[in-house]
Amino acid sequence: MWLVRHLLFAIACLGLHINLGIANERSSSQSNNHSNIWIVTSNGVQRISDDGEVLATYYNAHLGNPTSLDCSDPFRIMLFYQQHQQVIIISNNGIAIGKPVNLIDLGVGEISLACRSARGGMWLYHREGHELLQINPQLTRVDQKIALAQTQSNQQPIKMIERNGIIYIGIASQRIERIDSYGTTLEPIELIYNEWFWVDDKYLWTLNENHIEQRQLTRLESEPKLFHCPHSISPLVINGKPMRYENKKLLRCEKLDY
Repeated sequence: MWLVRHLLFAIACLGLHINLGIANERSSSQSNNHSNIWIVTSNGVQRISDDGEVLATYYNAHLGNPTSLDCSDPFRIMLFYQQHQQVIIISNNGIAIGKPVNLIDLGVGEISLACRSARGGMWLYHREGHELLQINPQLTRVDQKIALAQTQSNQQPIKMIERNGIIYIGIASQRIERIDSYGTTLEPIELIYNEWFWVDDKYLWTLNENHIEQRQLTRLESEPKLFHCPHSISPLVINGKPMRYENKKLLRCEKLDY
């Protein structure tokens, strides 16, 4: 299986949340430009330049690599460790800011997904309750709960990001649920993809086999543009261009015309 062949998972951050799913097994990515690109490797979380030079490194020997990474604030990167139910905030220089946030201490139950909230704080997905919890900016209490529509028991969310006031929740690589930050359910996006998706101001990007599919958010039913992105678990969208990190280099995914 092509997923198993990759030992290095790249993540570019400078816009919104990304979620890796299970650490060291799958990953996803995000970016707006070249100024804040992070990758997750066996050496930890590393910030790199667009030439592949390592600019900063963070590694926690006790927690290992994070399950998800959110860089919507480029100066306060949020790392979520699902197995340990902890959140750590690091600076752009790879230095921990403050103490780790222990989600168990918040009494929120088991959390499997986490991302930043545009209104401050963060969103958590509570597995047992199948609901979203908004944590206040001080990360000390739950300010809001949003119950999600029930799905089949085997359709667990695998990825979550917020963009422009809309929370996108990937369900079993079969569709993407959409909920606004006030709890209103929007029409879901029905499509098949390989766990990774990314949303910017104009487009929905998804990975399907060896191709990146680009769809306009205002015309999701239209035919997508295709980009060849071979052997990429974790594509990057940088300045509106799909790329991949391979052999310590950022490579552009080739647009397909047919």
